[in-house]
Amino acid sequence: MSSVSGKQRNDWSEQEDTTLAEIVLNHLRIGSTQLKAFEEASQRLITRSVAACGFRWNSTIRKKIKDQIENARKLNKANVNDKPVTLNGLSTSGDTDTKSVNKTEKRADKVTNLDIMEQLLAPDRVKELAEYMQALSANISLFQRMRGSLEEKDREINNLKETIEGMQIKSQRLEYLEEKWREFSTFAERVRLNG
Repeated sequence: MSSVSGKQRNDWSEQEDTTLAEIVLNHLRIGSTQLKAFEEASQRLITRSVAACGFRWNSTIRKKIKDQIENARKLNKANVNDKPVTLNGLSTSGDTDTKSVNKTEKRADKVTNLDIMEQLLAPDRVKELAEYMQALSANISLFQRMRGSLEEKDREINNLKETIEGMQIKSQRLEYLEEKWREFSTFAERVRLNG
């Protein structure tokens, strides 16, 4: 298995294809670019690069889900057509008061954003997002436990290093004392022999 920019190259699973398709379709629905979709997909599919996501989309997935792509684009066009028409920042309704224009545009943006949120949060999508959030929560808990365990192991390793350093110092001291004992024994033996 080779690596390109830290991401693995291997066969795509059905789950990866599904995730990539959902991300790109969501971006198409809200009028975002495919490149941004590929970037998001690369972040979610941690073993896939942006280029790999783009290639997979264009070479395989796009051909399989043409109808869904067309529906997503239609949905985006419908949302765009729902926005109020403005010319040079002024509403075409004849309202020239800047505060009113801004309030009207903000209300229209909120309505459009709510429409998008409703589409994104369809019951099946909400269930999918809830399951995804539960999985993320479980992963976060797991990583926190792992982090705690690793921190504990780091403390144990540091304690062992300190113990080893202490033992090395004691060993050096013991070697020194043994050397002095040999010198003393040699001296004592000479004194005993000499008299």
